[in-house]
Parts: sequence; structure tokens; C-alpha cells
Amino acid sequence: MFWIFGGTENERKRDLYERLYSKLENLYEKMGEKIRVTSNNVDNYSSSMISLDSFSIPEDEFESSQKSVRNQVMVIEQNQISDFNKIPNAIFSARQRYEYYSRLVEEERRQREEEERSRREEFENSVRKFFG
Repeated sequence: MFWIFGGTENERKRDLYERLYSKLENLYEKMGEKIRVTSNNVDNYSSSMISLDSFSIPEDEFESSQKSVRNQVMVIEQNQISDFNKIPNAIFSARQRYEYYSRLVEEERRQREEEERSRREEFENSVRKFFG
């Protein structure tokens, strides 16, 4: 069956999975860079923390909120890394589906060509019989 914009359903699916595969690869690269930058920023922030002992500010008031924020940042960072680590499987799956639909499209093309060749031979044989 041909779709409105041309091509079969398998061609449409092949093209969709090809775009998905490409988008996932781009996402993986961008997300990897963002995670590296975020991780560096968190490390830089953590290493630049000053001890409040040297000042006359009561450390107890800030320590609990600082720990809370640090824990929240760590949870977010771990979730991002977890999501990032899932992307290669999604890329692999999208690539497999793209290859599957590519094979189906190629098979459909061969079948159409074979049907066309068969019709052409049948027509030529009919013409020969008719004209003797």
C-alpha cells in the first residue's frame, strides 16, 4: 500500500526509525557533554567550599541546608547518568528496527520488480501468440 506522500508503510517506518536513530545519537553526544560540564561544575563548587570555622558565622545553621542541597544535586546527577546510560540501548534498538524495515523495503522492491518482469513476459508472450 502506498501512502499519500509516496512509499509504502514499511518505507515510512524505515524512515522514522532512521530519524529516531539519528536523533538519539545526537542526544547522546549532547547529553554526555552536558553531564561532563555539570559534573565539573559540581566538583569545582565542592572543592571551593570554604570552612565556616574561620569566620564567626555559626556553621550549624548552614551545614544542614548545604548537605540537603548537596544530596539533591547528587540525586539529580545520578538520575541524569542513569538516563544517559540507557541511551545506547535505545540507539541499538532503533538501529535494529531501521535495518529490519530496510530489509523489508528491499524485499518489497524485489517482489515488485519480479511481478513487473512477469507481467511484461506474459504480455510479450500474448503478443507473440496473437501475431503468430
